Amino acid sequence: MDAGDIPRGANKAVWRPRDMCERLLTVGDVAEMCQVHRKTVMRAIRSGRLRAARLGDRGAYRLRPDDVAQWVAECVVAPVAASPRTRRPGVLLVDAQDERSA
Repeated sequence: MDAGDIPRGANKAVWRPRDMCERLLTVGDVAEMCQVHRKTVMRAIRSGRLRAARLGDRGAYRLRPDDVAQWVAECVVAPVAASPRTRRPGVLLVDAQDERSA
């Protein structure tokens, strides 16, 4: 059923498509949920990485929870396997092979 298809007998003023029944989130809601600043969310929206709808005269953004979940999933960083020989600043690694007796 498309958004334009209104079921028979439904009140046109009250009926909404199934997708419209979910609660939309504000930029502040998303920032709080993700524990980031509102500017981070706005940058993601403006760059096209986070899908949002612009509603109202002043263009307040509203976001679907599914779109936020997808954005978070796309931002997951793969863990880097650290080898024991990885150099780290300020750490001296000593191997048994490097030690020489005098």
